[in-house]
Amino acid sequence: FPVTIRVNYNATILYPGLCFLEATNISFGRNSAHSFQWIGSEVVDISPLLFTFPGITLSPQKTTTSTRETNGLAISPTPDFNSPVLFGLELLFHLNQQFKNYFSWKPYPTQANPSGENHLDLLLGIPNAKELISLDQKAFRHQTKSLLSTNWDETIKPYLLYC
Repeated sequence: FPVTIRVNYNATILYPGLCFLEATNISFGRNSAHSFQWIGSEVVDISPLLFTFPGITLSPQKTTTSTRETNGLAISPTPDFNSPVLFGLELLFHLNQQFKNYFSWKPYPTQANPSGENHLDLLLGIPNAKELISLDQKAFRHQTKSLLSTNWDETIKPYLLYC
């Protein structure tokens, strides 16, 4: 039987950063028409989030999550967007800062991690990743710059057996 697969370019571009929200109580629109292109919460309106990022447009948008219409933010990459992981980290940082009374970490069980604990650590490949999001802004920026500035080619060279 034929299977129709629709690929959404924007969701594909945004996924590497928005997947970090799996480890939080913030929705990223999974199973909606806006998967990985929208963030929100059924409990708190996050549409007033004060946050800008190069190559990203945020705009207030309601969508239907599990059972109700929910206020949130549509996320649209522009053609010059090129840092989905840094965007995801910055987004987590700003959500944590601006919605401290609401933002929280939650388990995200998977086959590889049945308890779902420390999901962000596994997504980022660094231990105690939650601590990064809790730093003050100057320390956060320094740490993320350090994490993302590794020379990937040199880092993986010892592990390339046939190249």
